[in-house]
Amino acid sequence: MRKYQNKLVASQEAEVMQTMKDAGMEIVEVDRGLFREKVQSGELADKYGRELYNEIVEMKE
Repeated sequence: MRKYQNKLVASQEAEVMQTMKDAGMEIVEVDRGLFREKVQSGELADKYGRELYNEIVEMKE
């Protein structure tokens, strides 16, 4: 069910993004690599707890 939900959300997000672009909105993409580095450093696990960190990491497809 999670995989289906992720695909559904991605599809809806793409539609909304296109609608905003068509209306003249500028979309700024972030560098996801910087976020990955922060997560992989373990700093967030130390700050918020290893159990929560592990749950979030396991949510990846």
